[in-house]
Amino acid sequence: MTMSLIAQAAIHQLRLRLGEPAAKWDAEHFAHNLFQGLEGDIRVSRDTVLVTYYNAPNAELLRAHYENLPEKLR
Repeated sequence: MTMSLIAQAAIHQLRLRLGEPAAKWDAEHFAHNLFQGLEGDIRVSRDTVLVTYYNAPNAELLRAHYENLPEKLR
């Protein structure tokens, strides 16, 4: 149940950051139009986890939130 709540919170934040039209999609539409088309990879460089997504919608909007995240978190 805890993992489900964490996933729901993460998806809620992602919807807000993606903006329209994704912010108003129901769960099935969101999963089909966003998660089904995403591809990516995860790598580690020194003490940083590098996550790369391909085919992400509104990539420029997401980039503003997640690029250089270690510096933002400091």
